[in-house]
Amino acid sequence: MKAELIIIPAPGAGHLLSMVELAKLIVSRDARIHVSILIIRLPFESGVDGFNKDASENVAFLDVPALDDIALAEVKSLPRISFLDSFIAKHGSADGCPVVIAAARRLRETKAILINTVWELESHAIKSLVDDAKTPVIYHVGPVINFKSGEEPSNGRTSGEDVVSWLDRQPPSSVVYLCFGSSGSFDGEQIGEIARALELSGQRYLWSLRRPSQGKDQVVLLQDYDDYNEVLPQGFLERTSGKGKIIGWAPQLSILSHPSVGGFVSHCGWNSILESIWCGVPIATWPMYAEQQVNAFQLVVDLGLAAEIKMDYRKDRVADMESTGVVSAEEIERGIRRVMDGESEMRKKMKELKDACRKATQPGGSSYTSLGEFIQDVTNSIREGALN
Repeated sequence: MKAELIIIPAPGAGHLLSMVELAKLIVSRDARIHVSILIIRLPFESGVDGFNKDASENVAFLDVPALDDIALAEVKSLPRISFLDSFIAKHGSADGCPVVIAAARRLRETKAILINTVWELESHAIKSLVDDAKTPVIYHVGPVINFKSGEEPSNGRTSGEDVVSWLDRQPPSSVVYLCFGSSGSFDGEQIGEIARALELSGQRYLWSLRRPSQGKDQVVLLQDYDDYNEVLPQGFLERTSGKGKIIGWAPQLSILSHPSVGGFVSHCGWNSILESIWCGVPIATWPMYAEQQVNAFQLVVDLGLAAEIKMDYRKDRVADMESTGVVSAEEIERGIRRVMDGESEMRKKMKELKDACRKATQPGGSSYTSLGEFIQDVTNSIREGALN
């Protein structure tokens, strides 16, 4: 019996990548299932145009304009299953984002919830949901990761091969990698503080430095700088030429999985957290928007997997929110030194969690089993519907 699933990702490249990987996992486990992914177009560039849609013959991509009332009503009438892509615990936070809280309250209306997490990472939160009779069926299927790390830029600047080649020449666990996601950027003053921190630390570094949106009336994707000297302190590139490399777009999973990378200064987006755990690289937290502050708190305080740079920092260019202040070079340097400590307890914990997460996706593992249960429940539900 054939089964058709429709996936509707939240607009944006990061959400789309996770959902495509989920679709690929599902169809790889059961050839009877076909997945259609609806790509919702926004009135501004959201990063989905450059996405490689060559996923599987059982995965189709459909471009969807804004739905009219009739089409929207039809979509809403279908059985719904939610997919969560962040720490479970933050969905119950009274201090969280109002949009997130509103969405969390509606989760009880779904038939099931798939969560991009691992039992070994959040067993307490998963168990609390499973034990709640009012909660829909829970499937923990993570980590769902895009192992291709997106497509390389077509502007002729630094390629993924160039980055890996540079990393090949660095000692093991010697490089700190700095990247702040598809929407993370800073003004000149903050860039100067990051540069000064790197010099103070004396650390080898790989820094993904992107140009912010130039206007407030339209949201656009970050772009690469034509000349890094226009935003960096005078002489910085020359003084650090033997120790560091600045890039624009970053092949993140290739970087995090490289043996020369020993730490990750991150905005704490959920995809980045899962990729860092998968590669066993400790994180220095610098959250910026959405649920990232809660993610950072979980990593630093609850799990001991990360060092803090500035946990309460907030800047959201989509919501036109200015930064909560400049993070000093001294604060940044302190976080870098902690995350690069080769003997730290957080590094040992991250290595243990890396091994546990990889086992979870193998046959017999917690996530592998949970995804299998979801697939079985879907096919059973369709079979029962056909019989009725």
